[in-house]
Amino acid sequence: MNPAEQQAHRTKTAQLEARVKHGKFRHDGNTALRWHASNVVVRQRSDGSLVTEKEHSDSPNKIDAIDAILNAINGWIRQPSVAPKAFQMLVF
Repeated sequence: MNPAEQQAHRTKTAQLEARVKHGKFRHDGNTALRWHASNVVVRQRSDGSLVTEKEHSDSPNKIDAIDAILNAINGWIRQPSVAPKAFQMLVF
């Protein structure tokens, strides 16, 4: 990742962490999202930033739903005027 991508990843990961800690992140109990969340490993870098990743790079366990949420947060961060007060994921 280049420095700009690293900063964007730090920002969106910190935003998700803050919303989870303060009860401002909700989802509908979707089993796939719960499964992907249980597979995520959060590592803290020396600069204090958080990085989400799989336990091992060749792990068959998926974390795609968490990556999708982080990408959505990144889009939200770029357009703060339309920011919701809480995230809610609905899967049909």
